[in-house]
Amino acid sequence: MKKLNLVGLMISVVLILLLVGAIINLNNKNSQALDALTFELQQQSFLQNVALIKAKWILERRPRQLNYDFLDEYGAMSDQVVFAMSPSGWPELIDKDVENYCKVLMTKVTNTSLTDEYHQAIVSTKLAKEGDIVCQFCDAGNNEKCFIYSAD
Repeated sequence: MKKLNLVGLMISVVLILLLVGAIINLNNKNSQALDALTFELQQQSFLQNVALIKAKWILERRPRQLNYDFLDEYGAMSDQVVFAMSPSGWPELIDKDVENYCKVLMTKVTNTSLTDEYHQAIVSTKLAKEGDIVCQFCDAGNNEKCFIYSAD
């Protein structure tokens, strides 16, 4: 009888461990999918805002610096950011020597904070190219998914 109870207990422990393992595996898959979606949404937001900033630059007769107003969901101004504008009309940071230039540029263009959770899903790299700064933004979970931004 004791052997039967021991076998039943062992089977119960094994089943519980298998269930816990399956839950952890499912959670990891969902986390990777969420990180990939977060990266794609941030990429889309960045590229759309860059296009809007350039459009405003054209409408304002191509100033060297541009005040860009971010609006909330009710149409009220929520934030204003000043961008240096390249000769071809792409936004840059005024201070080109700022630490984490590309990550700061991403936060300014998307009007977010460096402390926002989704910035962990993005790895940014600053590359120098003939006097220009080139930013490479990659999915933290998949370094093959990247996009490049250059103000030149």
